[in-house]
Amino acid sequence: MQRLYYALFALIALVVVFAAVWAGFFVARQVTRPIQQLARGTDALAGGDLSFRVRDPGDDEVGRLAASFNHMADEIERHRRDLVARRRYIETLFEAVPAGVLSLDGAGRISTVNRAARDVLRLT
Repeated sequence: MQRLYYALFALIALVVVFAAVWAGFFVARQVTRPIQQLARGTDALAGGDLSFRVRDPGDDEVGRLAASFNHMADEIERHRRDLVARRRYIETLFEAVPAGVLSLDGAGRISTVNRAARDVLRLT
């Protein structure tokens, strides 16, 4: 009878250990998945991909961090679009100015020349 109790106790202990290990893997996976997405996102942003967003950030601390990451990526993308639009506007104005305008870089070389300056200087 005592052997039966020991065998039952060993079986219950084995089931408990198995359940604890499974629960540990499950919890670890739930925590590491969003962190891995954040890591991929930071790599993507650093590489110039401003479209990456973390999916389903959740309500916990990591979820709030992911939501902040998504907001930051949205803001960076919006600022980049604004800068591109402003640059196009300035380039259009620069080319439309009737006076010859050119700019020099830090080494004293001509970096930009508008149409009127190209005509005066006979540049192609």
